[in-house]
Amino acid sequence: MSDNYQEETQPLFKLLRNEAFRFIIVRYNHYSLVQQLQKDLQQRFPDRPVNTFNAKTVDYHQLTQAYYDLGSGFFFIENFDDLLKEDKNSLGQETPETAQNNERRRHITAGLNLRRDKLAKYPIALIVFIGFSADSLYAKKIMEKMPDLWSFRSLLLDLEMPLANDQPDWQNQQTEITNRSLERPISSLGGTDKQAELNRLLELLAATPKNETAFRQTLYPQIADLQNDLGDYQAAIDTLQTWGKIVNDDEKSQIWFKMGDIYTQLGDLDKALTLFQTYHKLQKELFTSDPTNIHFKNGLAISYSKTRRNTRRLRQSQSGLAVLPRL
Repeated sequence: MSDNYQEETQPLFKLLRNEAFRFIIVRYNHYSLVQQLQKDLQQRFPDRPVNTFNAKTVDYHQLTQAYYDLGSGFFFIENFDDLLKEDKNSLGQETPETAQNNERRRHITAGLNLRRDKLAKYPIALIVFIGFSADSLYAKKIMEKMPDLWSFRSLLLDLEMPLANDQPDWQNQQTEITNRSLERPISSLGGTDKQAELNRLLELLAATPKNETAFRQTLYPQIADLQNDLGDYQAAIDTLQTWGKIVNDDEKSQIWFKMGDIYTQLGDLDKALTLFQTYHKLQKELFTSDPTNIHFKNGLAISYSKTRRNTRRLRQSQSGLAVLPRL
């Protein structure tokens, strides 16, 4: 194994020349690489403030408040892979001893995912560190637990250095072995598998206390997507409406987007257009607040495309109806 630090970090240093929101995932095989990267970033960008947290010990409110207080610069989260775990006993069950820590993890992943647009308003490089001892499918876990934030990722790095047989990484070494297989993403499931996954998520939702709103909000979009894929459009709409009752207005853009798609499939173009126009309005406000943010720019482009397409469909439909009496 050769040291790839220089090769891997050059694109990162180039990316960070422009101060803007970035979500960067760094996987490493020795903790000294984490220390080296943090040191190099502070030397290259000495005017940017820095804050570092350990994902194993922080809670959601501490993390987000520190992020907003930072305002700009670098926000490092070490041991991020810990947030992707769920501790269970040998029978695969959550115990009272593990429930509190599992809930802490869920609040962080669900909360960061839901606050994606707010996080992106800050010119902060959010850099998370994941050890090589983590599940090799860590990217899929992030994608499943934090799909919205995952879509804003800027860069994935794999940092490696030669390790002697007698040189364990004590800082990051983990000896846990899990035989729980990672479930496939929803998009890759077949019809039967989708129904089984929907049943599992509905049971999980029913078992989740109503005051655990952050975690419930990660379930609603998955449930609605599956209901939509299985053709149960009204159930999907009901799920999205329930989701919308527990989020702020500025966090409803994904709900409007998904409902607009469903009403388009149902042929209710008037409702679809109204929803896409509302979605477009919010995306325009986000872009206006930060025109250099590429994620807001992409969101605005998508919303414009959806609104324009549905406007054209509605006009064609109305034109067709106007011709019918003459036939």
